[in-house]
Amino acid sequence: VGTIEFQVVSFANSVARMGVPVFVMVSGAIFLNPNKEVSTKKIWTHTIFRLIVAYLVWAIAYDAGNMWNALFVEHSLSRMVNIWLDAPYHFWFIPMIIGLYTLVPVLRSWLRNAQQKEVQYLLTLYFLVQILRETLRVFFQGETAGYIYDFWRMDVISNYVGYYILGYYLATYELSDKVKKGLYAIAFPCVIAGYWVSDPFMLFTFVPVVALFTFCGEVFGPGKRQLPGAAEALLSGLAKDTLGIYLMHLLLVTKVNEIWMEPLTVNLVWKTIIVTLVSFAGSGIITGILRRIPVVGRYLV
Repeated sequence: VGTIEFQVVSFANSVARMGVPVFVMVSGAIFLNPNKEVSTKKIWTHTIFRLIVAYLVWAIAYDAGNMWNALFVEHSLSRMVNIWLDAPYHFWFIPMIIGLYTLVPVLRSWLRNAQQKEVQYLLTLYFLVQILRETLRVFFQGETAGYIYDFWRMDVISNYVGYYILGYYLATYELSDKVKKGLYAIAFPCVIAGYWVSDPFMLFTFVPVVALFTFCGEVFGPGKRQLPGAAEALLSGLAKDTLGIYLMHLLLVTKVNEIWMEPLTVNLVWKTIIVTLVSFAGSGIITGILRRIPVVGRYLV
């Protein structure tokens, strides 16, 4: 645990925690954009329905053996259903993003009529009751502090809802140069600090996420610098495969570790890099194949 290799891998893992907030912000920038036509019917019949089907089918793929034993050996339908619904740990993302999608019609209606200051007010509340509260919780603990944190709670704008609206805000309104310079200046120190206190809702993740999103918007946003054709085509293809890669990557990570990596004595850093690349590439290839199969490609990847 105390080796340099372990510390490097742990640091990479803490940096990777920015991925979900960034994805949520990108989704907010797209789905909450008032210039983009998004109907409630399409959200439910296409986007949400697809995610529910993918969740249920891939949950079977991960735990088919235990489900079979529960149903046909233990003769317990309820246990089989419990195993089915208790999907792999990384599936938590699916119910979360479905919840955000259900709010799209309401949020779009409000944002269409809200003034910039009103959106800023909501985001300020989110920062205070979610980001700042969770950050202070690490440094100031105890029974009295616990009561204060519980009192300081506001579920209606907590968790990823704030990131979702923030993505829309940053895609719609330009931050001042002073704010951007401040973000960029403290982003890297926050990344370093995030090694010890890494959490999506702490200041040490929030600041780098906002800085990264802002920087990418400045460089690659509408009317900005265009990527070379090959790079744009590659990113476009990856964008279509992200759901499938996310859902199946743990299967490949597990198998690659069991079959290939465990028998070998490999430096932990190199092992992590190899497993990540092989799993990512394998998931991408399988997703690309499945995406071309009718029905399967539409609902499972």
